[in-house]
Amino acid sequence: MARVDYYFDPPLIETFHIFNLGHETCLPGHQFGPHVREHFVIHYVLKGKGYFEKTGVRYELGAGQFFLIKPDEVTFYRADEVEPWEYFWLGFNGEQTERLLGILGLLDFNRVGTVKDQEKLAEWIGEALLASVTIETNSFYIQGLSQAIFGEFQVEGDSIYRSINRRNVHIEKLLKAIHNNFGRVDYSVQELARTLNLTAPYLSALTKKELGKTPSQLLSDYRLEKASYLLKKTDMRVNEVALAVGYESPLSFSRAYKKMYGLAPSFQQP
Repeated sequence: MARVDYYFDPPLIETFHIFNLGHETCLPGHQFGPHVREHFVIHYVLKGKGYFEKTGVRYELGAGQFFLIKPDEVTFYRADEVEPWEYFWLGFNGEQTERLLGILGLLDFNRVGTVKDQEKLAEWIGEALLASVTIETNSFYIQGLSQAIFGEFQVEGDSIYRSINRRNVHIEKLLKAIHNNFGRVDYSVQELARTLNLTAPYLSALTKKELGKTPSQLLSDYRLEKASYLLKKTDMRVNEVALAVGYESPLSFSRAYKKMYGLAPSFQQP
């Protein structure tokens, strides 16, 4: 089992800093955890496969995919017995971390994803690992590569929530509120409007103009988008997914899901 583990000292940027990068080629069945970390870590799978588990939900992952671990949560991951994975990781922290993760779509229910340009990312990772061994004093160079690598980690899909015009501060705050509260059964458009210090009618007119949808449609679409992801990528049951994305009734969830995707949620499970 080969392993590289490099630390930056001191951090160059306090509000967001990558302080650790590493690489490991795992033996069959190699596992880590259950464990609680004090910082954020992203693991990117270069080859092979394995699984990542958080709060009882298991994500099966392979080459080109990544998973995010946040501080103070219990996680576990394990390499496959036949095709054990080889992965690269980045450890990071700072006051701006949550905001930057939000821009990438990496929130509570979005912890795994697939990198689109895997060839480019593999090249950057190779450069960063080589530099960490051969250029001991050039932390600026390695930090630059590491931040470029970090920017490639984005959740799957072409959601409207990552393609809007960010110049409208009200829309940005609205979508952030939806991202952070969509799992609440009692969350409403009225509360969304109060969060932004706007009236519900004004907020509705604003979202129709900017995004072509009402706030309730945006909330519903986001809930169902997250539900689709959980059904396809985890072993959660339909009623568990319904509750996780803010539906009190599995029946109403199933109806809404079928209306949006044309299939009952049970048909979306692996």
